[in-house]
Parts: sequence; C-alpha cells; structure tokens
Amino acid sequence: MKKIENASDILAQGLASIHDAMTDMADGHIDNEELVRSMFSKIKATPHDGNGTQQ
Repeated sequence: MKKIENASDILAQGLASIHDAMTDMADGHIDNEELVRSMFSKIKATPHDGNGTQQ
C-alpha cells in the first residue's frame, strides 16, 4: 500500500510539473507572437504604381 501511495504521489507531482511547463510554453509563444507582430508593424510599405516602381 505504501509503495502505491508513493508512486501515485510521484505521478501527481510529475503531472503538475508538466502542467506548469505547458503553461510557461504557451506564455512564451504568446510573447513571441507579440514580439514578431511589433517588429513587422513598424515597417511602412512604400507606395508603388502598377508597374512596381515607387511613387
């Protein structure tokens, strides 16, 4: 009985650790997406005419 309780405790701690890691990973993806979006939102496209030359 003691071994089963110990094993289930280790399993529960492992699952909690995975949950925390997944939350951190999701936050990292959100932060990265915001960073990339901010980098590309600063670029202003130069207007072009139908021939591809600048106006």
